Formats: sequence, C-alpha cells, structure tokens
Amino acid sequence: MSKESLSREQICERAGNGILICQVWMDKLVADEMYADFYTEAKVIIGSVCGILQEIQTGSELSNYVTPKKKENVISDH
Repeated sequence: MSKESLSREQICERAGNGILICQVWMDKLVADEMYADFYTEAKVIIGSVCGILQEIQTGSELSNYVTPKKKENVISDH
C-alpha cells in the first residue's frame, strides 16, 4: 500500500465512490435470483461498510468502530 498523503477532499471522494460501488453491487444482488440466499447477509455487511464510508465522508471520529486488530488487543488485555 502506498504511503501517499490524501487530502480531505480525496478521502471524501473515494468514500463516495465506495458507497456507489456498494449500492450498485446491492442492486445486482436484488436483481439476480441466484444471489437471493446471500442477499440478507450481504445487506447487513454492505450496510455496515456504507455506514463507515459515510462517517469517513463527514470526517467523523471512527474510534468507536472495532477492527479485528483492536478486538484482538482488547481480548489480550483482559
């Protein structure tokens, strides 16, 4: 991964693009009966991803989100 520094505008743009990709993918799942069983689970996951991307767009603090690494650290601390 590159160590380039992104401007706030670039971060917002990339988060917005991510949201659009998620929405298009969900529309594909709805339209394709082959994915009907997968839709409910995917809706929850994609909803969470979109929520995080929206928080990034608005510049919100993401410290409340638990990443696998954070979770591992919390468990090992107890």
